[in-house]
Amino acid sequence: MVAIDQRGYNLSGKPSGVENYDMRLLVGDVIAVIKSLGKEKAIVVGHDWGGMVAWQTALNVPQMVDKLIILNLPHPKGLNRELVNNPAQQKNSAYARNFQAKTAAELKLPRRD
Repeated sequence: MVAIDQRGYNLSGKPSGVENYDMRLLVGDVIAVIKSLGKEKAIVVGHDWGGMVAWQTALNVPQMVDKLIILNLPHPKGLNRELVNNPAQQKNSAYARNFQAKTAAELKLPRRD
């Protein structure tokens, strides 16, 4: 069993620039770990942002995913549908957009004077 610290998290590398966190690279990281263990496929488990990476791994390289276990995220098409049509889901998912903000001003955080 292997638990991956995705790039940018915990003790893993933290490359600068949003381009280094592209979903294709994150999926590539999962593929690289599977291959580095000498395996052709794996049971992939994901939670939170790792859930989206796990979904994308299964959707884009299904031959490398034996089983998929997602702990907190619906299928990406269902999530997209809700983000487009459901104001409550838009509000609940707003925190994820903050990952891409560069400054407190962009986050519209209140000033502490």
